[in-house]
Amino acid sequence: MELSKGSIIEDLCRWKDLYIQSRRDEGLANRSVTIYSGVIDELAEYSRQHQDEVALKDLNAFYVNAFLNEKAAKSTKGFGNTSRKLYMNVIKGYFKFISENNIESVDLLYQLRNLKIKTDKKVKPAYTNEQEDRILLTLEKLKNDLPKSRLRAFTALRNLIMIKILLNTGIRANELAHLRYDQMEPHTEEDSGLPMYRIKVSGKGSRERYVYIEREEIDEELDLMRSRFDTDGLIAISATGEPLGPIQINQNVSRIAKKAGLAKRGIHIYRHTVARRQIRKGVNLELVRQNLGHSSISTTSEFYADTDEGGKAAAVITSGRRNGKRR
Repeated sequence: MELSKGSIIEDLCRWKDLYIQSRRDEGLANRSVTIYSGVIDELAEYSRQHQDEVALKDLNAFYVNAFLNEKAAKSTKGFGNTSRKLYMNVIKGYFKFISENNIESVDLLYQLRNLKIKTDKKVKPAYTNEQEDRILLTLEKLKNDLPKSRLRAFTALRNLIMIKILLNTGIRANELAHLRYDQMEPHTEEDSGLPMYRIKVSGKGSRERYVYIEREEIDEELDLMRSRFDTDGLIAISATGEPLGPIQINQNVSRIAKKAGLAKRGIHIYRHTVARRQIRKGVNLELVRQNLGHSSISTTSEFYADTDEGGKAAAVITSGRRNGKRR
């Protein structure tokens, strides 16, 4: 059939009749037929105001988006992404039918190739500077008021160490679950001469990497633990020596957040916090990727080349904390 025989309104209605009949023949339910017909009728009504300016062959993604935006602006019941997606799918199916059945072989569907729902990316939750300080003050209080009970003292010190590691490295729950004390290798950063710990972790896909933490950040907690308990094995273990899994680690971390007066959050918020802190300090985004073990630079940005281990350690110093205070 000819693509156009009259005005855009006439053409939309003419093609609609054929399209709806073809969908009925395919067994489309009556309710769906009503919805499809209604969407096309609304598109035709919108086009009435533009009938002297555009023809059927001119309809494209920009035009359809303008129609959907006006629909959203005038809707009193709301017109969210679910409704917008429905309208897009109906219009794409309708344009596909026209493209396949007009004798001029005009491909209207190709003109909708950029018709997509644009959604705002959700901001990853991360602790603010003030919230970080509240967590650190809570940790200091726990350290200064260690329980007399041996089991409870062990649990408190273990949680202190776990959170200090999380707050400085942003490692994953599963990575922390497998981390051992003997993996905290003393290391001196080349440029500054700052004493650090270099820690080898095994991330997703068994990819190994080093993360870094300044010794001054955690030595006091480690010394307390070593003076009172055996520290030859895993860091994340119970007072009875049972390994903690990611779920149990998250539960312990969440309890500290609650003590600090914050909403219960698992480990991943520490990961986001470390990433945001480094980025805000202007750390090279490739260093952020390497420090956090992202598989792709697209997680942060695709701009930087690989760097060496010395650079990664320097990035931690640049963006880290010292003696519980931000620098």
